[in-house]
Order: sequence, then structure tokens, then C-alpha cells
Amino acid sequence: MKLSRFYSPEAERSILTACMLLGGEAVARAELADEAFFDPKHRVVWQAINRLAVENKQPDPVLVLDELERIGKVGIVGGIGFLSDLMAETPTGTNVEHYAAIVRDLHLQREVRVAIGDLISDASKNERNGAAMLESLYEIASRLAKQVGGDVGKSIGDWTKLALSRLEKLAQTDGGATFGISTGLEDLDEILGGLMPGNVTILGGRPSMGKSALARTIADGINARGIGVHVFSVEDSGESYALRALADHGRLDLARLMKGQVQRGDMEPLQRATGELFERRAWWVDDVTGVSAEQIALRVRRLKRELGTQLVVVDYLQLLVEPKARDKMEEVSRAAESLARLARSEGVAVLALSQLSRDCERRPDKRPIAADLRETGVLEQIAYAICFCYRDEVYDPRSPDAGVAEVLVRKNKNGRTGTVKLRWDGPSTAFRPLSWKQTFRNIRPELDDEH
Repeated sequence: MKLSRFYSPEAERSILTACMLLGGEAVARAELADEAFFDPKHRVVWQAINRLAVENKQPDPVLVLDELERIGKVGIVGGIGFLSDLMAETPTGTNVEHYAAIVRDLHLQREVRVAIGDLISDASKNERNGAAMLESLYEIASRLAKQVGGDVGKSIGDWTKLALSRLEKLAQTDGGATFGISTGLEDLDEILGGLMPGNVTILGGRPSMGKSALARTIADGINARGIGVHVFSVEDSGESYALRALADHGRLDLARLMKGQVQRGDMEPLQRATGELFERRAWWVDDVTGVSAEQIALRVRRLKRELGTQLVVVDYLQLLVEPKARDKMEEVSRAAESLARLARSEGVAVLALSQLSRDCERRPDKRPIAADLRETGVLEQIAYAICFCYRDEVYDPRSPDAGVAEVLVRKNKNGRTGTVKLRWDGPSTAFRPLSWKQTFRNIRPELDDEH
């Protein structure tokens, strides 16, 4: 591909001439990156002009030549003759933005063509699967879109105004609001501050501890307030997930439901639970297998506008398939990094479930710690918060804490860590607050004031 077709020597030269004539004012108005210039001579001259402008020096040909000598690039332009020729051209300073727009657009065209060429080359070599290529294309598009939009961030003052606006709204509530997305479990919100948009929270647990049930409880509580939730149930089918939700909402025995043993007393709560769940159009369950984190990202981006997705649940990390990973640790690390990019780029909270190693079961106190995360890789680094689900009765059925579950917050960038206790309802495989007041409020909020 001949990239020289997407290059305007006249526009590049006009910018350099105008900036050498007008100095720092014209440089600021042009606002171009070095790589925007296609001609190597023009690129190094622009670098020299920029350096002089930063030092508040007039970038005339003599000083530009001195700067090129200082950075060892004078040989590229060949000497003062090239700069003198530029100065012989007479563009008007009022056209600097016009020339810059031409240079910027042609640079963007070259970048797009190179990126597409690389993707086509990878496809012909069969080096990456389709989902990976689509995710790469999305990342390229996002990066190039920022160049077009001139994304320069915000000042600390602007960010402070946004933070104060959020705090003001929280102060006007009854005290139950959080800076992040409320999990619906007040004690957990008290420590975490909710699930943070743009970040990944890891929820770990050994088998049978109930980490999937806890994730479902959180998804339910968030979606009940009209917030879009997209669950990727890699381990369980959508039908099984729905049955568990029915048992939870109806306070029914899941084991009997799974066997079709519906008793007369079950009909009313089952009908009520069914009616509640039929209304949950923004609680999306994707029962996919053999999926990669990149494929998850593509689905979330496609459905985000339709669902209003603010929470993405992945159950669980070790079942994601990442092509080209050399071992399980690299596979989980790649998946976690992809989910972190998804959270950041789309501004959603990601709750990623993870298996644990057996190390915790070899200790007298079997409560897990962050180092127990299986194939830990980068999980501890990318996680905004790390929580574990623990029930002592799994190891000791006669435990005095039978029916009580602990959510162990081991890492929290908000600062606080600690333990939250919940009630474990074994028959319906659901978590509920220990506080009877919150439990009652969740069941019959319209009667809260009477009790």
C-alpha cells in the first residue's frame, strides 16, 4: 500500500513556514503530534520547532538548525538550505488551523489503512481468531477516535467539580447511597462503597461456598433498581440460572424445583416470583461456553445501549478460553486484562468470579486470602477490590456459624477491608442480610414504615 498517496507536502510545509514566522502562537494553534508529519524532514523540523516553542524561543531557521544539530538530526534535512526554502514560501498565519486539519486527517487515513492492513495480514496467516481481530479493531478505532476528537482530559479542577457534584447528590439521600453501584447489601456497601464503574471486582471462593449465588444476589439487587446487568454464565445454563432465581425470589426449595416436586403451597410464591422476573428485561443472562474475554467485550458493547448495562458479571474467569495462551496462568491473566480494558473503555463495573487454590484448605483457618486466587497472574493487580465468599459449615456441618456466610473483603482501593456477615438460605441457595429489618425491607418495602 502506497501511503504517500495520503500525504500533502504543501500542507506540511505551510505549517512549518507559518510556525517559523509566527512562533509559539502558531505552534499552539496547530496542535499536531510529531508522527502526524509524513515526510521525515518535515517531522524533525516540527520536533525542533516544538522544543523551541516550549522554551519560549522564536523558531527561526538559524535556531531551528541549531536545535537539529543539538538533537543529532541535522543530517536528515541536509542543512540551512532546506529551511531557507521553507521560509521563501508565504502562507498566511490565519490558515494554520486549516493546514493542521489537512495534515491531521491524512495522518488518520494512513493510520487506519496500516491498522486494517495488519488485521488482514493476521487473518491470512490465521494468527488470531475473529473475536480477537474485532476487539483489536475496536481498540484501534477508539484510539484513533480520540485523536480526531482531540481528547486532552480534564483539569483537576474540572474533575473536582464532578466529584463534588456526586457528593452533593449523595448528601441529599437518606444515607443509603454509595459512590459506586450499590450491591443491595448495606453492610457490604458500607465497606466497598458499591461496585465501582470502570473497574473490576474479583469474587473468589472454593466450590460449594456460594460465590455464584452471591453474584446472583448482587446482580438481582442492582437490577431491581432498573440498572442493566449482563451476566455471562459460563459454568451454568440459562435455564438453571433462572430456576435458581425463581427459588430465591419465591423462597422455595431449589432441590424440589429441580425435581419438579412443586407442592400446593409453592404455587402462590412461584407465580409471584415468575411475575417479578418476567419484568426484568434488563437482566441479561448469556449462557456461553468456550468464550473469550474479547468475545464478552464485543457482546457487552453491542447490547449496552439496549440494556443500559452498568454491571457485567463473569462466572467464572478460569472457564474463559484465550487463544494463543501458553498456559492456564497466562490464559487467566489475559482474560482479566481484557475485562479490565472493557470496564475502563465502557465505564461499566465488572464482577469477575474466580476459583481458589487448595492452599486455604491446608491451613487451620481456612478463610481465603488474596494469594489463594487460582492462576493469580495479574488478578491482584487489576482488581479494584477482592472479596471472598466463605461458609464455615462447608468444612464443619456442626459449626455454630451454620447458616451464616462471610464476605471477606481482602483488598479495597477505597481503603477499608473487613468482614460482612450474611444469612445463607440453603434451600433456596440465596444470600440474605442478617439484619431482619433489611430483610423485611427487601421483601415488603411498602410496609417498611409500619415496622
